[in-house]
Formats: sequence, structure tokens, C-alpha cells
Amino acid sequence: MADPAAIGNETLTIACPAKVNLGLTVVGRREDGYHLLKMVMEPISLFDVLTLMVSPADASLVTLRCPEVSGLKTGANLVEKAAHAILNTAGERGMRPAAHFSFALKKQIPAGAGLGGGSSDAAGTLLLLNYLLSLALSEDELRSLAVGLGADVPFFLRPELCLVEGIGERLTPFPSPGFRWYVLLKPPFAIDTSWAYKKLNYKLTNSKYNINMRQFFEPDGGKKKYCLYNAFEEVVFAEFPLLGEMKQWLLDRQEARGALMSGSGSVMYAVFSDYGSAVQAMTEAETRWSDSGCRIFLAHNLL
Repeated sequence: MADPAAIGNETLTIACPAKVNLGLTVVGRREDGYHLLKMVMEPISLFDVLTLMVSPADASLVTLRCPEVSGLKTGANLVEKAAHAILNTAGERGMRPAAHFSFALKKQIPAGAGLGGGSSDAAGTLLLLNYLLSLALSEDELRSLAVGLGADVPFFLRPELCLVEGIGERLTPFPSPGFRWYVLLKPPFAIDTSWAYKKLNYKLTNSKYNINMRQFFEPDGGKKKYCLYNAFEEVVFAEFPLLGEMKQWLLDRQEARGALMSGSGSVMYAVFSDYGSAVQAMTEAETRWSDSGCRIFLAHNLL
């Protein structure tokens, strides 16, 4: 474990990837209010960049700068929460580093989009501080801290194609069947995750959709579409009908293997088997949706 007195000026940087949901269903709710989930998640090549600058100080201090996010609330963001969680763990082990932990976040993953940007940043924070402080926390110990920060955070500690269950703590990796491209449409509004869950409470999906990992990569009845599913789509589309229009538009692209809303929204994506088809769809999307204030991204899965 690092000697607190030895902490000096140091700078570390980590790339924090986004994710898409290939499947998402809510199977129940615990007595403490946490929802029990069953999700298939895949990391993609859209990244936030998190830099940690450490300097000596009289006491432990954590700050975050993120120019792309207006009205950032001190102490209420996941980066600072994750930093305090791991520093508290260090304190329990008798280590109380006197240092200023200054985080700078270059935000490229849109917020309120269902792409897990905040969760990925939190996981990056845990990994940076575990390394910097030489805590040598095990994967299970890091996952325990991550679950307390949010259901998506454990996934980002080791981002790979996974079946994610429970409150995010149970992960089953699945070998990726190959390279895929994603065209993502981000409408000019965000969706609050807590609002989406409250709407969903009135009709828990109760595992009516049985997630089978293989089904995502097998053609559906010769239509060459993946069997994607998101339990949030029904309630979110009712409030934001533009998203339903976007999904249908994406499904109508000739080479699209499927289209879905990621997480609780608001990003809609289509998946393609080859780069050329994805670029063509992105070009068509720019013509169709840019005037509506939509942002368009092209990314691939991370192997």
C-alpha cells in the first residue's frame, strides 16, 4: 500500500467507454426499492476521457472540472462519489492520504442518453484511485463499491459483452461473435432515469421476455434482424413519440440488423455488420435528422 506521505504530483488518464443495451428487462423489485434487472450490455468506441491530477495538500480534497456539463453539482456527481467511496475504503485500512485529487473530465458521451457515461466515469475513478493508492482491491471488492454507485457501474470495471443480472452485481461474460458497427441518434433532449423507472413501476415486465444470449446474433426468420428488446421503450415512447419514429427509420435502413433504445433513453441506435453500411446509414441520418437538433455518432463494439 502506498505511503500517504509519499503522494506527490502525479497525473493519470483513463478512457471511459459508453455501452449499448442489446436487451433490458426488469424482473422485479426488492424491498429496499432497488429494481432487479436482466440486461445484455456491450461496450462501444465512444469515450469520455478522465484525467486525475494529484498534488500534496493538508487534507484529502476531491474536485471535478467538466466544461461540457453546465451546473455541475459538487459532491452530487458519480466521479466524486466514487472517489469518496474508495478513499473511505483506504481510510478503513489506515490510509488517509493528504492530497488534492483533481479530476478533469472531457465529456464526449452525451448525458441522459442511456449510454452509461456517468457510470463509466465512476468505474474509471475507482480504477484510477485503486492503482494510484496501491490499494490492490480485488475485483470483488471493486464490484462491491461499484454496486453502491449504480447498476451499470460494475459492468464498466471490465467492459465486455455481458449478461448483467440482479442490481448489476452478477455479470456473465459472453464471447463476442465478431465486429459490429453502431449508428446512434441522440435527440435534443435527455431522459431522467428515475422518471423512467417510476413509469415502469406501474407495469413491471416481470421477466416476460426471456433473454437468451445467442438470440442477439441469429437471424430472425430470414429477416436478418437481431432479436433486441428494451422494456423501457413502451413507456418512454408514449411520452416521447419522436423516439418511436427514429427507431422505425433506423429499422428501415436496408442493412440494419436491428434497432433499439439504449438503457432508459434517449439514444436510439441501429447495428450493422459492416462499416460501409454503417457509414451510409450515418450519412442518411445526417440528412434526415440533423435539422431536428439530433447528434449522430458512429461507433463499433469493443472486442
